[in-house]
Amino acid sequence: MIDPYTILGIDTDADDEAIKLAYLDQIRRYPAEHDAQRFAQIRTAFERIRSRHERLGYRLFESEPPTPQSLLAHLAISAKPGRPTKEQFQALLCMSRYEIK
Repeated sequence: MIDPYTILGIDTDADDEAIKLAYLDQIRRYPAEHDAQRFAQIRTAFERIRSRHERLGYRLFESEPPTPQSLLAHLAISAKPGRPTKEQFQALLCMSRYEIK
């Protein structure tokens, strides 16, 4: 997917209000009845960065932020009960393209 900030035509430091205004402007320009594919791109871009939480997840993981339950479930598959080793923790973080040094 193309960068959501590019699709909405905003800077990466835009706040919630600027993102909402850009989204409303784009869907007025490209209504679903005239350009369904473009409308879907705009809607997806907005959903990925519409709140501070989603923007942080996008910046850190370039996808939806993982939930604590999903991280624990992934770790449970490959780990014994107890504290994870550094390698297990690093493998878990690599799922989201974020590594520790």
